[in-house]
Parts: sequence; C-alpha cells; structure tokens
Amino acid sequence: HFNFYLKGQNGFVESEKDGRSRELVQFRKQEIAAKGGNDIILTIDKNIQQFAYDALSTAVKNYSPNIACAIVSDVETGEILALVNYPDYDPNNYGKFPVENLKNQAVANVYEPGSVFKIIPMSFGLEYGLADENTVFDCTVATAMNRGHKITLPKDHTPMGKLTFTEAVHQSSNRAAAQLALMIGEKEFYDCVRAFGYGSKAGYGFDAESAGIVTPVSKWDYTTITRMPFGHAVAVVPLQVHCATSIIANNGLLLKPYIVKSINDEESAVMTTTPIIRRQVVSESTAIRMRKVMSQDKYILDRGIRFFGKSGTSQKIIDGQYSHKRHIASFTGAFPTFNPKVLITVVVDDAKVSSGIAWGSRISLPVFKDIANKIIQYLDL
Repeated sequence: HFNFYLKGQNGFVESEKDGRSRELVQFRKQEIAAKGGNDIILTIDKNIQQFAYDALSTAVKNYSPNIACAIVSDVETGEILALVNYPDYDPNNYGKFPVENLKNQAVANVYEPGSVFKIIPMSFGLEYGLADENTVFDCTVATAMNRGHKITLPKDHTPMGKLTFTEAVHQSSNRAAAQLALMIGEKEFYDCVRAFGYGSKAGYGFDAESAGIVTPVSKWDYTTITRMPFGHAVAVVPLQVHCATSIIANNGLLLKPYIVKSINDEESAVMTTTPIIRRQVVSESTAIRMRKVMSQDKYILDRGIRFFGKSGTSQKIIDGQYSHKRHIASFTGAFPTFNPKVLITVVVDDAKVSSGIAWGSRISLPVFKDIANKIIQYLDL
C-alpha cells in the first residue's frame, strides 16, 4: 500500500562514453545519488501484538473456529496497538495459502453482531432521558405496537421478568433493548446507529475495508425496529464494533482509528498521524454512566483493575435460517473502567464446543482477559 514511500529512487549519471563504452569523466554533466526509501512507523506494539496472537491462538486451538480476530487500541488516540487474524499465512510464501487467508478479517468479515449492538439503544435511552439506571422493563410482555401493527417482540435467551435498566444490560435482555428502541423511534434509532459509525468505513488507513450494511428505514419491515437493537437485521465488521465501544470509553467521542504513526526519511518525519475526532456521539455524562452500567462485579482483572464491556452471541444464518447450534461469539470492552486506557475487541466465528452454546462470555471474554492481564503487567498499570 505504501510502496511509493518505501521503494526509494534510483540515482543516475549523465555523461559520455568512448567507442569502447568507457566513461569520459571530463564530459560528465551531472550525477544524482540514489535515495533510500522512507521508513513506515506503525502504531503496532510488537509485544501487545504477541499477547493478542498468543491469546487468540489458544482459543483457535481449543475451539477450531472458522474465523477469529482480536483488536487492541489506545483509547485516547485511536492508535491500533495490535491486530490479529485467523486464519493467517506466511507473508514470505503467501502464494501457498488460500486467498481467504489473506483477508484482514477485522475489517472485511461482515456479520450480524448480536448483543454488543445493545450499547446503542441503551446509550441513547440515557442520552435522550427516556430511561435511567433504575427504569424497569417488563420482559414478560411479548407484543408491542408499531406503525399501527401488532408485532411480536424478540425472545430472551431465558425467560425474564421485570428488570431494571442496569439488570437488562447485565442479563442482556433482547426485549428490554427492543422496548427501548421503540421508545426512541425508527428514524431516530437509525440515526443513532449511523452516529455510532455503522454503515460507514472506519477508515483505519488501508484498502479492502467494508462499510457493513445498515438498511435505510424506508426498507424496514414492522419488526426491524425490534430486531436491530440486539444485533440482527444489520451487518458489521469487527473494527466497527471496536470503534463503537471506543465512544463509551472516550467520553462520547468517536476517534478515527489508525495504524501508521509516521513516515520518516533519513533525517526526520515527513508525515505524522495525529488523533482525529470525528464527532461527539453522546455526552460525556452518558458515556460515564454507560461505563458504570457495563461494568459488573465479576469484571476484574489482575491488580484489582476493573473493566467494562459487552458480550455478544449472534446466531449464524445457515441455509437461510438462524441456527441454534452455530454462533459468532464476541466481547468488546476497555480498562480501567473509570479511566480507560486500552480497548480490546475479540470476535470468534463458529467456535466448536462439546456442549451448550458458544456464548461470547464463554469463548471471547477469556481471550479479552488474557490479553488485558498481560498488558497490565507490560504497561505496569
């Protein structure tokens, strides 16, 4: 991608030769020395990259997924500190690997995100004053009205009664998220989704990045407003999920992620990347409240450091139908909870488990914690 900067320039000599092709130095007109290529300095931290690679490799060994990826970034700048994909390949012998292995899954693998998407209705429920941490949602209610039509609300993974806003986040209630989205409204909820960066490329600096799929409201059916809030009827890539969580970690600001820190010649930097704020998505107070809501008593790392986050477990579509046995497990979060420094997102597609469901909390959360604990020691947090 950056070959123009890396390849350098050939030098040349303009002169004259005699009949035997020997240079006649006295007739040399000019001599231009060869110039070496520039250096590309990445934001990648080789140690954190290794932590992420090792943790993801363990999950791959244990669960044999189709695809998996892990992303680590600096909350305050948007710098990508690590980015790992599975399946991988040897860059020195890439022709010996399937083309699918060459994809950067973190920016090209489009999928339905599942419950990590609930961050959006919950955040704007607080932002718009439609709910607070103690608002009660009746999750036994099975129907609702939309556009004059009676529609069926989504089921929860287990029957739930009345839950407070905070409990609904912790127990990941589909119905509570759907009820909140109905309160926000179709057009407004669509705008919220786009504000969080979905439907647009994250723009981390390279090609082959997907914008995902966010269908305009004009093409929604009556039930879309109740399905999209828990991550169905929408398609995303892992980096978008990562950036969406960064909004909560960074006091409501959406930063542009980047992986090239600078381009340097032999003397100095000819180009330096600085943090770019795209927009304020929610207020600082809403972001702080969401961090508290998304933090649980069990969310503790080494040295007693707390983290916040959200898991997701989306059903895969197999032969045109949602499967009850095959899932995409994810976890996205940051630490420390009230002064976030590091953001991590882990997505594992089609983990093979001997029994039960490949929940995001079961498959991806341990990878998150493994990476986070090593970073805590490495950065001496």
